[in-house]
Parts: sequence; C-alpha cells; structure tokens
Amino acid sequence: MIVDLNKDYIFRGFVFEIFAEKKLRKIKKNTFIFRTLQFKDLDTILNYYNLNINDIKGKYLLKKYFRCIDLIEFEIPIIKKDEPKIVKNINVYEVKTKIHTRKRGNDISISCYNKYKELEGLGIKGNLIDISIFENWRFSLNIHEFKNYKNFCIRKSRGLFNNKS
Repeated sequence: MIVDLNKDYIFRGFVFEIFAEKKLRKIKKNTFIFRTLQFKDLDTILNYYNLNINDIKGKYLLKKYFRCIDLIEFEIPIIKKDEPKIVKNINVYEVKTKIHTRKRGNDISISCYNKYKELEGLGIKGNLIDISIFENWRFSLNIHEFKNYKNFCIRKSRGLFNNKS
C-alpha cells in the first residue's frame, strides 16, 4: 500500500506530530514533551509521571482543552530521582504541515485559535510548529510563538480569512 502524504493530510499530520515530538525533545533536551493523543486526558499523564501542576494558573482550561492540543511540554527543574516533579511552566504546541509549494499560510480553525489565545491569557505559552515538506522526505521544522505567528489562515465555518491581529 502506498500512502500519498501530499493528499492524505490527516495521516500526514499524524506522522509529522510524531516527528515534531521527537525533534522538540532533542532541541529542548526535555523528555517531558508528549503527544496528547497518546493519553486519555491530562490527569493520565500527571498520574503516570507523578507531575504536580498545582502552581499552574490555567490548569482547569488545560484539562478542558487537552484533546485540542497536539503536543504538551512540562518544564521541570532538575531533580533527583525520588524528588517530586513540580511543574514550573507548561507549553503547548499546535503542529501544522504543508507542502513547500503552497503559497497560503497554515490553516487553523477559529475554535483552536481562540483556545490557544485563552490558554496564553492564563500564562500557558502557545507555540506553533510549522513543518514544510519537500521532495524526497526532506522537511523544515520551525517553532514560532503562537501570539507572534502571522502566516496562517483562520478557518471559519465558511471560507478563510488571514490572521492580521
């Protein structure tokens, strides 16, 4: 079976979320970066890895929007093996892929856009991982702060409009 990642954008997104997770862990030297689809909910990750997010302001919304986030990163100071893992910051990531010849920016739904803005308002940093796919399985991966990223199109129920905010 041959899969055309040029056309099968859902499978392409899934594959590149895995690439993004692995690359992000390497770049940030942090193993507490996860794809949210791997877990039932936020509490599953917190319980499994014994993470404490009591000091995180937006934890209620984070739990509510957990399934809308592609990747989640828990920043934990260096600890000894048996010390509690108290999370100092949480970063969330939206992974977007596109074929390099596409002129239009990355699509994002209005509901996803609003959720990331709401999380950012509570101190949870949103990021966009922009992946452009080239021939022969080459790709570029760039990480942008969500609040400063301007090269995407917000999907409404009918049509698109460019992000100018």
